[in-house]
Amino acid sequence: MYAWQWLYLPVLYGFLGMMTRVQDVLATWLSRSSGPIRVNYYGSPLLHLLAPKALWVVWRVLLPLFYFKVPQATFWPLLLATEVCTGFYLAWNFEVSHVADTVAWPKERMQDGKRVIPLSWAASQVATGVDYAHGCWWNAWWSGALNYQIEHHLFPGISQYHYPAIASIVKATSEEFKVPYQLEPTFWSAWTAHVRLLYKMGREGREYKLD
Repeated sequence: MYAWQWLYLPVLYGFLGMMTRVQDVLATWLSRSSGPIRVNYYGSPLLHLLAPKALWVVWRVLLPLFYFKVPQATFWPLLLATEVCTGFYLAWNFEVSHVADTVAWPKERMQDGKRVIPLSWAASQVATGVDYAHGCWWNAWWSGALNYQIEHHLFPGISQYHYPAIASIVKATSEEFKVPYQLEPTFWSAWTAHVRLLYKMGREGREYKLD
């Protein structure tokens, strides 16, 4: 079935927001893991996890239905439409910047009995990320500056307004140390690189296991 993932996954991305709302509770509170990856547990799940979820339900569901008296026949289709749009927005922003056939996928190796990645932390952030549409104010606004994904990973504490100025320095430094710096000219070219990877992985037909 994965041979056709390049066609159906972009459609299923519309459910990412809804899946995340449920997964937040299941992964963070109940199983404390996302697949094989451990998830840090909140010290106060009631305050940090359940309270925001409850506020979302009040704001997005209870207020429209019971305070503003929106008919259910109108409310539920509109809520579904907004959730699907949210899912597409999240997925399109995240996938194009992380999952593409143009980025590096470093393979771990054993060293002194430990699993290590051959690249340093900073080099990994550069080699495994994708930037696109530098200098385009529309893409920077629409994506919340995630079109500067590499800079976002390297300097998460710096305001996104500085990313355009930082990007040229990061790119030049990457070239100096011979670390691949992936920059796509447009969002569309970044998106097609993501779909190409889905196509290639589906056609390979190999099983990938995470320990």
